[in-house]
Amino acid sequence: MPAEQERAARARGERRIRWITGPRRPEAGGLHLATGCTPRLDTAAGPEGIGPLPLEEHLAITSHPGKATDL
Repeated sequence: MPAEQERAARARGERRIRWITGPRRPEAGGLHLATGCTPRLDTAAGPEGIGPLPLEEHLAITSHPGKATDL
């Protein structure tokens, strides 16, 4: 599902996506971090001290079919 949301965001011309997951889903936060998202939180804090886990992903803009460029 994240890949579908990323494609839709690119199609709308979005340059970033902000993801939010909860402290009871650390695997979701880990997945986003592993795919290059930037944490918008103190990653050293424990899940109970953080609350929602905000992350940000910068999208590559496709200028030609099959070719993506980072902004």
